[in-house]
Amino acid sequence: MGDRIGKPRIDVIMALDFSFGDLAVGYFEEPAYPRNVGRHRYMPYRGPGHYEMARALTDGPVRCSFKDGGATVEFIASSVPEYGVVQIDQVFPGTQPADLSPVRTDP
Repeated sequence: MGDRIGKPRIDVIMALDFSFGDLAVGYFEEPAYPRNVGRHRYMPYRGPGHYEMARALTDGPVRCSFKDGGATVEFIASSVPEYGVVQIDQVFPGTQPADLSPVRTDP
């Protein structure tokens, strides 16, 4: 029993959130954001984002996104073949936000 004292256990969970429009859908249950096509496991959030994405998928593929560092990465999802799995058909390269800092003009 004494050997457990002083050895704290630290669990770190990094949520790999993704969105449909401005609505959070869920988070990927993978070590990193998906960068390839195929089926990817995710945990849906209970809320309008997951509902709206699933509803929109009835009309065809949808565009979703995630923030990875400072970049926004978009992907095309074509279906949710089973609960907690999204079919990704295309992943677009990330775009960096525009630098809106003031431009210095003095030497």
